[in-house]
Amino acid sequence: MRILHVINDLRIGGAQRLLADLLPLQSEGNEVKLCLLEDVEDPAFLNQIRACGAIDIEILNPGGGKSVGNMFAIFNRLRRLIKEFDIIHVHLFPSLYYAAFASLFVGKRKRGTMIYTEHNSFNMRRNLKWAKWIERMVYSRYSSIICISRATLNNLALWLGLSNRDSRLVQISNGVPVERFNAETSRLRRECGDLQADRLRLFGRSGTPVLMISRFVESKDHPTLLRALREIEDRGIFAVLVGDGPRKDEFERLVRELGIEDRVVMLGSQSDITRIIALSEVGVQSSNWEGFGLTAVEMMAGGLPLIVSDVEGLSGVVDGVALKFRRGDYRELAHLIVKLANPSEERTEMIKAGEAAAWKYDMRVMAEAYMNVYLGKLGGVKSKD
Repeated sequence: MRILHVINDLRIGGAQRLLADLLPLQSEGNEVKLCLLEDVEDPAFLNQIRACGAIDIEILNPGGGKSVGNMFAIFNRLRRLIKEFDIIHVHLFPSLYYAAFASLFVGKRKRGTMIYTEHNSFNMRRNLKWAKWIERMVYSRYSSIICISRATLNNLALWLGLSNRDSRLVQISNGVPVERFNAETSRLRRECGDLQADRLRLFGRSGTPVLMISRFVESKDHPTLLRALREIEDRGIFAVLVGDGPRKDEFERLVRELGIEDRVVMLGSQSDITRIIALSEVGVQSSNWEGFGLTAVEMMAGGLPLIVSDVEGLSGVVDGVALKFRRGDYRELAHLIVKLANPSEERTEMIKAGEAAAWKYDMRVMAEAYMNVYLGKLGGVKSKD
């Protein structure tokens, strides 16, 4: 089978991390190509994909220019690629639009099967009533729309005016390499000679690190974690923030306003996070909305007790194995952090339950489900020769 994946870039993000883990699995017995709209990439993701030696990577818009000429170049290249591959699997906006419009200029018999993965339960376009009509046309170009959670599927169906039983809508949970996360974090903890000394080297201070791995964007609710930190009297408890994004300056100002500069460590983008997980004490995923919560599963697989916002998408993934707080309720979050920061039987049982639950979202389970969708749509692999 010839499989083409199209995504905006390979910067740090859940969809990008997912592809870095998925593509090497899909390349076993298939021809796989990755197209990036822009040459923005995390070196570790790029190296992980290239390491298997079987995946071609093409950048459609080197330099990231926004001119009309650049846009037409992307359309024309995608138009040709859509005719060359059996499966065209698209991720994220604006790749969603580019591939959909490119497909308009390829006859149905000549183009491969178009598939899109919906990675979020909400996006800002859904605040624009007029955008609904454009979105309906765009999504209609895809034979299957894979939704990463039930909330993602239900919300998309509502937005597009579809039944949530529409045959094009398929729910497949995201996956992580659970065995690798579990094995590497366990090994790192065993090899740790002096925990506080290792924390000092990695985080720049010792104490009790509370880890959040999220880009600084609208969907993530870092301010609630920062305000919770100010409520905690134990100054040994500090936040470790892994990520980057357009709201970084805003969050840095909030840290200064709250007077907690000495209790917040911003590590920026980090692709290999197993060591950070291994040296942390509590995992937090504070969100305004989520499609799934990939990093929550990674932290569970890595043996961290977890606290999450009670929001659609994320809440269902960790149901019964994590503590939840009302979105924006920093006092409740502060109470839960203190509760899990200290050794207890509840903490130990939560870690065990989280590790076991993470296996439901193993990468190989997701890869097999994706392949079943591909085969179901193709009705047998078609040759493009």
